[in-house]
Amino acid sequence: MKKQKTKHSKKKGLTKEQENQSEKISELVTQIGIITVQVQELNLANKKLKEDVAFCKGHIREKETKINMIKSIVGANK
Repeated sequence: MKKQKTKHSKKKGLTKEQENQSEKISELVTQIGIITVQVQELNLANKKLKEDVAFCKGHIREKETKINMIKSIVGANK
């Protein structure tokens, strides 16, 4: 039994099944490209968040230092 070929696939010499598989592969390649871009965006966002956390930790350390200085001054004046 010979596989049917569509008019379009006759030009390529592909069967309908091969044409469907080719379309599925193209869709998967497109999805992989989209996912790759999303991963890159998430990596950038993660990097920014890490920088923000580091900044906040430094800011907290500064505040803690000032609080400790004030505590030591108040404690010395008792």
